[in-house]
Amino acid sequence: MPLLWSLLGVAFAAVYLAIGFRLRARERAWWSGGLIVAAGLYLGFALAQGEPGSALLFEVGGLVVYGAFAVRGLRGDLRWTAAGWLLHGLWDGFLHQPGDLAPVWYAWFCLSVDLVVGVALWHRATTQMRPAPRGGPAAKIAR
Repeated sequence: MPLLWSLLGVAFAAVYLAIGFRLRARERAWWSGGLIVAAGLYLGFALAQGEPGSALLFEVGGLVVYGAFAVRGLRGDLRWTAAGWLLHGLWDGFLHQPGDLAPVWYAWFCLSVDLVVGVALWHRATTQMRPAPRGGPAAKIAR
């Protein structure tokens, strides 16, 4: 079953990337917003399960960390956002074991999405994009 959810995560990541690549000037907001949503889902799972305050604080901390990566990538170098996606994969794989907070299927799905998106964004950042200009999040695509 983990293989099925991992493959579905790869398929979802492919669709997510295809949409983002078409957004041009707004794609940085797409990548950053997606990272924040991915981190925020764990907080939602914790709230839904009535986890104690310490677990909620842990998830809020994760949201703050990934939010910082997202904002840094939005306003500067996309590699920050890419690194945030890759680190979120570690969050899925090492800090949240399948079934401990999120449903078992979600851990495999999210891990796959995070890694595929993170690698694709890292590649894009290092081969095709320039840092965002000062004063705005708009990306300049290198020609």
